[in-house]
Amino acid sequence: MFADRIEDHLRLTAGALADPDPSRAFTRYIESVGPMQAADRGFATVLSMAFPAAEELAARRSEAY
Repeated sequence: MFADRIEDHLRLTAGALADPDPSRAFTRYIESVGPMQAADRGFATVLSMAFPAAEELAARRSEAY
């Protein structure tokens, strides 16, 4: 259930890191992640939670960080 949200966040993070303009990258990231958090108030909590039994989920979250 959380994997889709983390994958979406990972895509946003990867897109920001690929942008050669740091200011634009940060702005686009914030403009994208804000609506994700507004649509799902538990989103930020999911990103900060530990799921010891879900190694792949934990690995993807770490990658996004």
